[in-house]
Amino acid sequence: MTMQRYKKHFNPTSTFKILTAAIAGSFAVSAIAADPEIRPDDSWITINGKVTSTTPNTFLLDYGDGKIRVEMDDWDWFKEGKTILVGDYVTVNGIVDDGLYEAKTIEADSVYVEGLNTYFYASAADEESLNFNLVYPTSVAPDIEVTGEITEVNGREFTVDMGKSDITVDTRKLSYNPLDNKGFQRLDTGDVVKVSGEMDYDVFEEKEIVADRIITLVQDVGKSSSMR
Repeated sequence: MTMQRYKKHFNPTSTFKILTAAIAGSFAVSAIAADPEIRPDDSWITINGKVTSTTPNTFLLDYGDGKIRVEMDDWDWFKEGKTILVGDYVTVNGIVDDGLYEAKTIEADSVYVEGLNTYFYASAADEESLNFNLVYPTSVAPDIEVTGEITEVNGREFTVDMGKSDITVDTRKLSYNPLDNKGFQRLDTGDVVKVSGEMDYDVFEEKEIVADRIITLVQDVGKSSSMR
């Protein structure tokens, strides 16, 4: 599956609004919001857990205290790539749907898939209202987090345009190479990313970020169109 059809024009002002909360994380199989079974119909919820089964349009999420089905209607990446697999850890933002004659479900507005290091969202409205709280893998938060569009790639480094300035990101500390042609995350110019890491103030070089985690931000064309 290629990421090309899901890319969007990067708007630094809009994107910076949404990503003030950290997208970084090691997931525990527990809810980070109230139990969905006691949430009212049409209420907003953020929840994480482990995928236990999938269908062409849904997946079943084990959030620790129970299980709930997540509706993925109109999402191109889910239908075409089937990138969510049983055993994946995900975080879902969406609306509780309590049908009169059906079991309660969540209609997904955005999904972060840990194993893909990718955050899929539907619209600019999701960006501006999102409070995407995930858990840091350690008790120490990263020195810096930046969001922007990749404008240049050079070996294991790339440049991020943050709107008013650029910064270099060094990926060599990661256990994989996000800039090669292996795996799902294959970063290239034009991709929009959120980078968490540590500042490197080398005396003889320009300052750069040594990345601990890189999240690809992807607007889903199909879901976005269905909401118009």
